[in-house]
Amino acid sequence: MGLLLALQVLAAPPAPFDRLNRQETAALIQTPSFRQADSVTEADLAEHDRCLAPGGAAFAIVKTRQGRFAKVLLNPGRLKVAGGSVEPMVLVEQFVTFKDGDTRAFVARGDNRAIFPGTEFDLDLGQVVPERIGGDLRCVSENGRLSLRVREGAKLWLAIDSVPLPKSTDSSHPVITDKFQQSYFQGAYQLEDDGRRSGTITIQVRDGGEVSGKYFSDKDGASYEVQGRLGPQPHQIEFGIRFPRTEQIYRGFLFTGNADAIAGTSRVGDRETGFYARRQNK
Repeated sequence: MGLLLALQVLAAPPAPFDRLNRQETAALIQTPSFRQADSVTEADLAEHDRCLAPGGAAFAIVKTRQGRFAKVLLNPGRLKVAGGSVEPMVLVEQFVTFKDGDTRAFVARGDNRAIFPGTEFDLDLGQVVPERIGGDLRCVSENGRLSLRVREGAKLWLAIDSVPLPKSTDSSHPVITDKFQQSYFQGAYQLEDDGRRSGTITIQVRDGGEVSGKYFSDKDGASYEVQGRLGPQPHQIEFGIRFPRTEQIYRGFLFTGNADAIAGTSRVGDRETGFYARRQNK
């Protein structure tokens, strides 16, 4: 039962924030749902806290001073300190700063970073920094009102209306029939490899049973080519992920009852371990 529950959690669709890659994020600033701003107040953040998802955080896109695009979830907050006083802050609930020239690779990623008045947030470093060092967003408190000001060289766009999420290009869940079809393999999966490596893998099936796709690492978002083929059994697959210094080979079987998961073994050199890949529901 414990294994079943773990697999069910992995099958949950990616959150809207996680789904957006670099190109999709950059394209959103051209839509009417976003407004460019030199500063945003805590009232702005509170008013527009459900434009991306009902979770209760404002969504912003930032072009850093280094020219990289970043996606950010922001919330105004208060921190109670010793003596009973309360300090205002802006909480960076989640952020990803994308690496140039790649779809999902990033230079910085994190969550729960508190920016207090007098400090700044550098999205390229992923760190809160003092004003003398300088970042992309400066936290300011004037007359009891909190705001984030965009530093010179950076740009910010705040979502002020429902964010138009791009449609997924992955195939939908296959309709299972009495006869197993090799096309059932096609789609996106969350890959878990021996508890040491994880990421999203996309599988495309071509005529003749050849397989191609991409693997996006959970560690840094970097993408790697996937090549392989199906067979000899209809529900059997073998594919390789080409990393910079090695190629890891995976051999597995797609569940024939519901096509929800692939399970099997992976090998690098003489080391063989287990893996499973759970289909991502859309």
